[in-house]
Amino acid sequence: MFGICSMLILPCLYLLYRQLIEAKSKITLSFLAGALCFGIFFLLSMFFFSFHWIYGIGAALLAGFWGWAVYLDINELKGKTLLLTEELNFLLRSGNKNIRPELRQMLENIELQSQGDIHHYKLKIRDILSLLTSNTIDAGGNKRELLDRNEAKIKAIAQSKDIQSVRELATSEMLELSEAIQNIPTNRSEHLVEKVKIYIREKYHEQFDTSDLAQQVSVSESYMRRKFKKDTKQTINQYLSEYRIEQAKILLATMSVTDTAFSVGFNDANYFSTVFKKITGQSPTHYQQDLTNNKFK
Repeated sequence: MFGICSMLILPCLYLLYRQLIEAKSKITLSFLAGALCFGIFFLLSMFFFSFHWIYGIGAALLAGFWGWAVYLDINELKGKTLLLTEELNFLLRSGNKNIRPELRQMLENIELQSQGDIHHYKLKIRDILSLLTSNTIDAGGNKRELLDRNEAKIKAIAQSKDIQSVRELATSEMLELSEAIQNIPTNRSEHLVEKVKIYIREKYHEQFDTSDLAQQVSVSESYMRRKFKKDTKQTINQYLSEYRIEQAKILLATMSVTDTAFSVGFNDANYFSTVFKKITGQSPTHYQQDLTNNKFK
């Protein structure tokens, strides 16, 4: 038994030494450290029979180090995927008409990383296509159309029987995404902001959130928020509140504060009063009084 432990400990010590002075791979170091700890504590448990818990410590350290190694490996794979996605995204946005050779090279690199495992290859391609689709939507692409197409391509990839078919589907989708990016109108943001304003003016009296609004104008919520703020210097919610208060000013001439609040889309009259005062500098009740006083002057 001592010989078996030595066969575990000594190679681990040697490999750890090599890793520390040469490669310094954290994943490999974690695996080796776990095996070394287990070997040492197992050996100690043989000398101290009454202390069975020593073996348990070794097993716990082994599990901890190996769990950490798996965690590092998963994060490393995610990092590689994100880096590759950024490179692909840059390529798709470049405007280069002949990107097929570079796409082929990148997809072959993904294949090498997958080590010929078609299931792993499909998962990586699926994740990359989803990220690229999301980036295209953020750039102003048609959200519904892009999501539907991405879903169809992912289903086709899942049904593919070989890596070559997956590669061809991925290449086709990436070329289409590149074309979609190039075809996004330069003045799309101006049209988008106007669409948002029109929707708010038509629906201000109803309850809706920005996710509903983004769906109506067929862009991602984050892109819509960012573009609206950039072009108008205010958030969508600020614009909505100001428009509601402008409409409330008209209604307060003939309606009560509570009825006005509900008529312009507020669910709470007190909150309406707070927003009204914040925007106008006076409460809706005082505003009504001013309207009445001015009327009889």
